Formats: sequence, structure tokens, C-alpha cells
Amino acid sequence: MVLAENELTMDEEAQFEQEIARDFRQKVQELLVAEVERDQVYAALRIYHDTMSIAQLVDELKFIVNHPKKLLLFEYVRPLVPLKHQTEYDILAPRAATRKLRVIRLTQRGGDGCGLGFSIRGGCEHGTDIFVTDVIRESQADNQGLRVGDQIARVNGFALDKMTHNEALSLIRQRTHLILKVRSIGMLPVKL
Repeated sequence: MVLAENELTMDEEAQFEQEIARDFRQKVQELLVAEVERDQVYAALRIYHDTMSIAQLVDELKFIVNHPKKLLLFEYVRPLVPLKHQTEYDILAPRAATRKLRVIRLTQRGGDGCGLGFSIRGGCEHGTDIFVTDVIRESQADNQGLRVGDQIARVNGFALDKMTHNEALSLIRQRTHLILKVRSIGMLPVKL
């Protein structure tokens, strides 16, 4: 039997897979200090292997990722996902936080702040910034690209980092035209 240059023998392929698994375990060990979290990751991967459900895998991993630094877990898992599922995985899995701000332009329709199609959480009294917690499908906010897990940094030029939840809500409700500057965090941080 003659092998092409880029073909691997079965032994080489098994060795390659072992190296990937060893590298993955090491990265998870460094990222997740708690053994229970590591066990949850391995259990989620076993369930995925049995069901081949990317949505379920991503949901399980989101349960484990409770801090922006842990978003790296999604990058670590990606090489373990077969090529045929990686596009779906990329759509469903949150990405690591980015420093770049996006601009979202919205216009109030009812004047009460309810017609924008999104909800917020956070505020300085909770020790967090202001984050988008819900975006109604096909709403103005959804159509403009606002996503759950976006941090709202500014509203019409006003910085929100030192505002309470009610102050931020009031600022949003009082304006007819809104220019939001948001940063994609990809998750909702919890106060630890």
C-alpha cells in the first residue's frame, strides 16, 4: 500500500488525536480551577458524542462559563467538534469579549421605552456594568444587531459605567433617538 504525502496511518492518526486530547485537558486544567467544573465539561462532551447535538453542548458549556475569562473554553472545545458541525458551533457559541465598540441606532415609537425590543440588567449598585439581557426577535433592536450579552457603554454620549440601573433605564426611556455604543461580551457577567 502506498500512502499519499498528506495521508496519516491509523497509528499516526491515533497519536495525533491523543495529543489533541492531552492539550485540551491541560488547557481546561489551567482555565477551570474547580474540579467540578472540569467534570461538567467532560460530561458535556460525552453527551455531545452520544447525541451529536451542538445546541445542547453549547448550552451545557454556557452553564459552566460564569466569568468572561472562561469564554476561552469555547475556543478550546472547537477543535474537538467535527468539521460538519463547526459552522453551527460558531453561530451558537459566544465569542471572547472584544474592546471594539459597535454603534446601534434606535428610535422610540411609543415614548415609554417599551417599543425598542430589549431589556437591561446591572448598574453600579450591583457592581456590574449595564448589559443587554433580552432582545425580542424581529424587534428594532434585533434588526439593528443588538445581542444578549452586549455591554452598553454609552447612550447618546453618556457613559453608563457609574450609573445605577434606574438611572440607565431612565436615560434610555427619556430619549426619542438613541445612539448606543455597545461592546460584545458574549455572556452576562455575574457578581462574584
